Amino acid sequence: GGRGRIIEGDIGDPDSVDSLVKQLAKDGSAPDILVNNAGISPVVKQIHQIEREEWEQILQVNLNGTFDLMRRLGPCILARGSGSVITVTSIGTERALPMLSAYNASKAALGELTRTMAVEWAPSGIRVNAVAPAYIETEMTAAINERDQLKKNIERRTPMGRLGQPEEVAWPIVFLATDEASYITGHTLFVDGGWTCL
Repeated sequence: GGRGRIIEGDIGDPDSVDSLVKQLAKDGSAPDILVNNAGISPVVKQIHQIEREEWEQILQVNLNGTFDLMRRLGPCILARGSGSVITVTSIGTERALPMLSAYNASKAALGELTRTMAVEWAPSGIRVNAVAPAYIETEMTAAINERDQLKKNIERRTPMGRLGQPEEVAWPIVFLATDEASYITGHTLFVDGGWTCL
């Protein structure tokens, strides 16, 4: 019974974020739920092998783009006086994932940004939380299925013994967006099959 609208853009491009915000303002739309889910992880290298441009590309999309969107949408969200912001981070905020230093750094920064925003926006009735998945079977992790030993290592490291499914991340996001989570803010919910218990 709902209605959807697609606005194509690139969160890593400030002009694209500006265009999105202007379109929402033109429609008189202030989001009451904002899910920051854009992310890339194209570099699998040790820190001393990463080129500056590669590092900046990952931070531009994962961290700066998310910051830019929340900074621009902040006034209209706060003016609404209610709502929920959920940012998808990663187990990389708590566990060192080798060869993914730029990705880990970007997601850890988003975790702290979530906590800070939760404190700043709580008086205005806005809740800000994060969901931190482990390895989920998506297009971004498709290469894992092509490397048997890597997949076995990840499954062995995960107490539940498998990779997660996209819907297993989607439902916790839905929960945090609803009134059932009305007294939860500044929290990171790990959706990791027990990964961070070890």
